Amino acid sequence: MSNDDFVSDFDFGDDDIDRDGKGGGVAVGAYTFQVANVVTHTENSGDMMLELEVLAGTPASEVGKTHHEYIKYPKPDLGDDANGVRRSIIRQTLYAFGLTTPEELKANPRVKINWALAIGRVCKGKLADDSYQDASGSTKSKTVLFKKGHWCLWAASDPKAAGIPEPANMGGGQSNKAPDAPFGDLPV
Repeated sequence: MSNDDFVSDFDFGDDDIDRDGKGGGVAVGAYTFQVANVVTHTENSGDMMLELEVLAGTPASEVGKTHHEYIKYPKPDLGDDANGVRRSIIRQTLYAFGLTTPEELKANPRVKINWALAIGRVCKGKLADDSYQDASGSTKSKTVLFKKGHWCLWAASDPKAAGIPEPANMGGGQSNKAPDAPFGDLPV
């Protein structure tokens, strides 16, 4: 036996790497999330990144994992339709996080948002599969809340989110606040 028998080459560049240390990507399903973080401008693309921790859902095996959702900002070089879609996704996110309401935006369409206020808030959503081709032409897949024909992120109390599982300590989803005991029955 030679030393070459013990040498292996690995390529860990695929999408299935557990980047957040919490079990990899979140599977397709319906979930109650808690906003763990909002990165308003990511380093590589400048897009916004939402980090949403799964509090409850189907499948239940996803509880504790973190979903990363990327939201693109409107750009001057895009058409009105594309920028309109991007603004609609941002509006839906603001409503889901309880940072503004349709009535407030109608009264004052130019608002300043403090995204830090979203951290700890609870929302609900349905993740769907989104297949795409990467730069090399390979087909990849990820789960997303927003894609063409599928925009599924709501405030915890929104009637559209009815039936999505909740953690036992959430109290019926009546408000957009963090659960009273985010770690269940563990002593504080």
